[in-house]
Amino acid sequence: MVLKKSFYGCSNYPECKFTLAEHFRKKKLTKTNVKELLEGKETLVKGIKNKEKKPYNAVVKIGEKGYIDFISFSK
Repeated sequence: MVLKKSFYGCSNYPECKFTLAEHFRKKKLTKTNVKELLEGKETLVKGIKNKEKKPYNAVVKIGEKGYIDFISFSK
């Protein structure tokens, strides 16, 4: 996976078309977040802001459809 403008994409495109957004809920994913997600693990994303702009943390994982899914929330 290589970082493009705003997403991570396979280095052997077009054979591999999987992509992963660089940001999740307007929060930039860390290299550790990206690594864990690509390994199929859950990862903690810190400092996501809700509609009231209050920060919270969330554990996320890439779901069956290839999108990032929430697993749990914490403050």
